[in-house]
Amino acid sequence: MILTDAQLEQKKQNLKEILRYFISFCNRNGLQYYCVYGTCIGMVRHKGFIPWDDDIDVAMPRPDYERLLAMRDRLDTNYELVDCETNPDYNATFAKICDRRTTLLEQEAIRCMIGNYVDIFPIDGCGEDEEEYTRDYLRTQELRVALNAVSQHYGPWKFVKWLLRFKWEEFSLHLKYSIRRQEKRRQVLDELRSIRNKYPYEKSSLVTIWAGWSAPRCFRNPKSAFGKGVLADFEDIRALIPADYDHVLSLLYGNYMQLPPKEKRGLHHECFYFNFGKRVSLEEALREGNRRSNAIAY
Repeated sequence: MILTDAQLEQKKQNLKEILRYFISFCNRNGLQYYCVYGTCIGMVRHKGFIPWDDDIDVAMPRPDYERLLAMRDRLDTNYELVDCETNPDYNATFAKICDRRTTLLEQEAIRCMIGNYVDIFPIDGCGEDEEEYTRDYLRTQELRVALNAVSQHYGPWKFVKWLLRFKWEEFSLHLKYSIRRQEKRRQVLDELRSIRNKYPYEKSSLVTIWAGWSAPRCFRNPKSAFGKGVLADFEDIRALIPADYDHVLSLLYGNYMQLPPKEKRGLHHECFYFNFGKRVSLEEALREGNRRSNAIAY
């Protein structure tokens, strides 16, 4: 579903509320965080959102990330933390802080009800051997695909469509993970845990975000590049970005101060159903999402 300009503005204002609350919670509890990815670019280049962006990304050192998850019961009742270790329907390897007063169902096949959210990526230690790091990084990407697949629920007709269209890879992947889901989900999470635990954050001089989609070389940084962070403006919010943000952003994006071509400026999040005014049931979201999709199709 495509948001109207008014809906996009409503979403962005709500995202700012979530970010503001997240920062206040971290500050009260001594948790380190950084705004990263496009959010960091937006702060450096635009003093707020990248104009065509529709999300907010933050990252935390693994110890702070785990402390945050352990404190989920201390969040204000308007907010919740969603992560793959505690929610059997969640399909990502990083957490989200969500607004309970809103509803998002991003894909019909992933029956995970969440609210409008800020993504929270854990920063982990990694080794200095480049070949080993690349192997581990690529394996984490395979496991992320597997976690996504095991979280998706398709009816028989979808498998027939894949066969009729000779989409063998999709057919095989989803067939594999549609059987003994919970057992395979545990196996995926166990292997992800073993990779990230190879190099404890506290003892590592290099760090990475295993949950990132960039090429392996793009997110292996000296831990010192993040440091304690520096404050920057996100519209009317002051938030931390990596201490050496130029190094971190240049590694990821090259000349990040240069605007991308117009054809690459666009919203990138799929949304099957949304309601920024209240939380609805899964059944209502599925019913209304399908109704809207059919209305657009015809």
